[in-house]
Amino acid sequence: MDSLINAIRSLNPWWANKPFQREGMIERTIQKEILESLKLRQIKDVIGVRRSGKTTLLHLVIDNLIQHKIPPSKIFFLSFDEINLSTASFDEIDRAIAQIEIGPEYLFLDEAQEKANWERWVKQLYDSRKFKKIFVSGSNASLLSKDVGKLLSGRHITTAIYPFSFKEFLIANGWKNFSRNYLLSEKNKILHYLNLYLKNGGFPETVAKDDISVNRILSNVYNDIISRDIATRHSIEREKIDLLAKYLFTNITKEYSYNNLAKNIGINIETVERYLNYLEESFLLFSLNLFSYKLKVQYKQNKKIYAIDNGLRNSIAFRFSEDLGQLYENAVYIELKRSGKEIYYWKRTGEVDFLIKEGLKIKELLQVCKNVSDKKIKAREIKGLMEASKEFKVRKAKVITEDYHNKEKINRVDIEFIPLWLWLLLEESN
Repeated sequence: MDSLINAIRSLNPWWANKPFQREGMIERTIQKEILESLKLRQIKDVIGVRRSGKTTLLHLVIDNLIQHKIPPSKIFFLSFDEINLSTASFDEIDRAIAQIEIGPEYLFLDEAQEKANWERWVKQLYDSRKFKKIFVSGSNASLLSKDVGKLLSGRHITTAIYPFSFKEFLIANGWKNFSRNYLLSEKNKILHYLNLYLKNGGFPETVAKDDISVNRILSNVYNDIISRDIATRHSIEREKIDLLAKYLFTNITKEYSYNNLAKNIGINIETVERYLNYLEESFLLFSLNLFSYKLKVQYKQNKKIYAIDNGLRNSIAFRFSEDLGQLYENAVYIELKRSGKEIYYWKRTGEVDFLIKEGLKIKELLQVCKNVSDKKIKAREIKGLMEASKEFKVRKAKVITEDYHNKEKINRVDIEFIPLWLWLLLEESN
């Protein structure tokens, strides 16, 4: 019991009135949403890929509480990544809390998925009203599984966290002025950071690191997820799921079918479907459905695959060219995903990279085309937009480019051509 209590105390240095260590912590855009949710009693879930900044975010929320005069002794942080906590029973943890006798009111549980049956314990704490607020973080979408959702139905609010957005990446690199005029005046410097962002990605630990360190950090992230979160948790061999993940990372933004993946990887279709589900649960990869008014068609048609982070993808994929077009499209997908939008791709004789659906209607068409100076490429991208515009009666569209910025009216459709860097910064501000 002493070792457990000591472990808990070490996780809560604010009890000893030690100054909060904010050095290196970057405030996240999502932080405002989480702080606003403090008005509600429900459990706050914070989910996202490993090492994306969940623990730091919880610490920033704790710091905010302390700044707003919540006594530090009322704030209780537990990490189930800590060996003494991961091996202790919930009864032992309850007894340790009672022995500490600090009367905690705010409970923060980090990496909840490391502890079996955590949701039953949390439900018990929530229903007993022992704590005013409960925060739970996790690196696996199993926190949102049907069983957990049923048990905590109506009791929790979920917030997703991703690696740094481009704006957060700039802030982490010391950027302070985000006025539009200043951004436009410093375009060359921003393009330098954009290329760095597309190459190294936005995992917080990689900021301002050299290429060797970045690759080492990202390889460790990948290996931890494949080994700990997937292979060990689901009792499967690493080799095949590693092969599947690397194949998909190499082929981001492209269509896939379970049948095609099964042939390429050398495993049956049912196993491919199960393994891909594990990869998506761990937030490594995401599938995008083809838009159709019929759900059956959506499920049957090929999907497109995207990666959580370009840097992670680059460190794992088999690459023989710069493939910037794929990195552009992947960056756009992740920003749309971060903003919580309902997105699809669309295909007839032409194709549209992203349809954005609001309510019952398609509201926006987005095409990603790095090089619109090539007339044939530009015509192909416009063709897809014209077809989709006619079908969905949408009169505005965007084409995200490398550097071309202009507005054109084509067949009564207003098309804005906007550079990726500017779109990323404006999209986050919306």
